[in-house]
Amino acid sequence: MVQSERMASVGVLAAGIVHNLRNPLMTVIGFDEIIQRQYPDLDGLDEIIDAGKRMNNMVEDILAKSRSHKDTGLVDCNLLLRRELDFMEVDSTFKHKVEKTVALAEDTPKP
Repeated sequence: MVQSERMASVGVLAAGIVHNLRNPLMTVIGFDEIIQRQYPDLDGLDEIIDAGKRMNNMVEDILAKSRSHKDTGLVDCNLLLRRELDFMEVDSTFKHKVEKTVALAEDTPKP
């Protein structure tokens, strides 16, 4: 019982953190898109949007991991591994000093 209450508290806390991170993140992406429309030749704006979307995916993953899932079902293993690798790229040692070779099978079943 105590464990489930703790997990519920973690889920509520994570949801609040996700909300607080997502709002300014969407503001940055939105303003970047406005600037991109006004100055289409300006370099680097696509990278800002891509980074913002990656950050949003990481925030979503944090929220998903904080929820307790008792459901079973099919999982897209390639997508799961890609998201985990993206999440780990935040660590500078992993990003710059760990040599990675990723070879995912393309014929895996999709949910």
